[in-house]
Amino acid sequence: TALEQFSMQGWLKYAPGFRKPWKKRYLMVNQDAGILSIYESEVDGVGANPKGLIPLKGAMVDMPIPTNDPNPFQFCVCKIGESEEARKKPKISSASYSKGGFSQSVAKISKLVKSNSSIRKPVVHHFATDTEELMIEWINAIAHTCALHLEDESNGAMEENVSPQPEYKNEEPENDPITEQESEEDLNMREALKAQRLQEKKEKAASTLIQSLWRMILQKRKYQHILTQKRSIQMIFAYYQMYKSRQNFKPMLKQHKYRVNVLREMLSTEQSYIEGLNSLVNVFLTPLKAQGLINPQQIASIFSNIESIASLHHYLLTELSSRITGFIQPYQTIGDIFIFLLPQFKLYVEYINNYDSAVKLLVKLRESNSKFNKFVTKANELPELNMKQIESFLIMPVQRLPRIEMLLKDLLKHTDDNHPDHDTLERAFEGISELTAFVNEKKREAENFNKMAAVQRKMGKKGSGHNIVQPHRKWLKEGSLDVWNVDKKKRIERSVILFSDMLLCSTEKSVVAIKKGLHHTVRYDTLETYQLDRNSSASPAQDDPCSFIVKTRHASCKLFAESEIEMQDWCKTINETIEQLGKPRSMTSSGSPASRWGSHLV
Repeated sequence: TALEQFSMQGWLKYAPGFRKPWKKRYLMVNQDAGILSIYESEVDGVGANPKGLIPLKGAMVDMPIPTNDPNPFQFCVCKIGESEEARKKPKISSASYSKGGFSQSVAKISKLVKSNSSIRKPVVHHFATDTEELMIEWINAIAHTCALHLEDESNGAMEENVSPQPEYKNEEPENDPITEQESEEDLNMREALKAQRLQEKKEKAASTLIQSLWRMILQKRKYQHILTQKRSIQMIFAYYQMYKSRQNFKPMLKQHKYRVNVLREMLSTEQSYIEGLNSLVNVFLTPLKAQGLINPQQIASIFSNIESIASLHHYLLTELSSRITGFIQPYQTIGDIFIFLLPQFKLYVEYINNYDSAVKLLVKLRESNSKFNKFVTKANELPELNMKQIESFLIMPVQRLPRIEMLLKDLLKHTDDNHPDHDTLERAFEGISELTAFVNEKKREAENFNKMAAVQRKMGKKGSGHNIVQPHRKWLKEGSLDVWNVDKKKRIERSVILFSDMLLCSTEKSVVAIKKGLHHTVRYDTLETYQLDRNSSASPAQDDPCSFIVKTRHASCKLFAESEIEMQDWCKTINETIEQLGKPRSMTSSGSPASRWGSHLV
């Protein structure tokens, strides 16, 4: 017949009942028998025992309730009137139908075909395909089989309901040829009309089922479009959340990259520093000790405690190399290393304080000791020094401590407060900063002492009654000014030096001395001292905008600057110095880095 083309077989996903797990089964549609056979493996349908049989007589094809099931192409087979809609209570209203309920065509088919089934618990068989085209083929095949056997059932019921007609005996002879011929023609006509009506009913039922199925497919497509939009919105929201997380993580990532760069710079500079110290010790210090070109006191004055500093940084490099290798973890810590070595950094105090005298002694020895000068010149030309002179290596420890302070400060600045290394880095940075400040203060004191000693030497015999070098005294300012001479009533150029408690005015004189060569020495020819106290003052003069007057308890003097700005600067510095005279020394130095470090660094 024309319906035989819809018989088919193949693999489908099958789930019996409601929300049962999906299983892959091989299905065969038998149109003649009206049965849907289920097999666990692929068979030819002859002599095989099916896993299950689904009768299609009085059955229908329906679309399942839309769910979040991962299989989008689904359909189900159930008894007419026992679809999934009948299992849900309360029934789906028109409002819920508009939100994605069952197709109206299912209800129309249920009204069109009435089932006499007495099963109380409807069984719904769910099927799923991989593509929409395959789903439509299976739906057409099963629906036509259901429609075919539905018409057969209804036709049989109609024939059973026809009551038998009583037989009338004709008085005419039984073998009348005309009567028998008319009855046979009428019977043939009735059979033809009956077959025509049956064929029309079958075609109408099949057309109705196909239209209903297509309406259900279109409804499912519409719902799938809405579901796809919902999933797209969920995906967009998930990507937005991911974008927000990345945006929040970017500052942390940027901060970590900066910390990694600072740590690697700290390690690389430490390696270069160790190489420089090793060159200083191996190329200069060790050979000088062995050759005896200069005495041990001179060696100690030039190189100081450079070997101890080298040992300290060898240990520091070992610890840093063990932690700054390859991939640096976000929570890597190094602050504890510097806290542990912080007391050992006091070695720099001795070296930095001795640096200026070491450089001066080096210059003096190269001028006076030819063998020493030849040794240094030859050593400076060695290729392993990379064209560096001995002075470049001697200044490296002086520059290293501020360099460490700067790196720790930069690292602390880009370390979050919740980072495990933050507190230790903060303590290490504070300790190194205080040590650097203490070293600088001690260096300033040494420079101040050297300047006062130079002034004392320039005074010569005339300064025998003036002891310039005092523990409490500091050199503050020096310059060339004109001083008003009351006796001569004219301005005389003087060299003016301001100390923390005294103002010195003198005249410089160049003295030529002949001793191991011709050289010049500067001496002070005239000396005038003004002792400053709390009653002293410095104020601009009324007659000249560039002049000012310094008054003390016992004397006063009038000085002339080259410009009004220079005059104001001198007045400001002198008055600030006078204000500091009344304060105890403990007030000016308490709380400073030197006061905290001096007790254990001296």
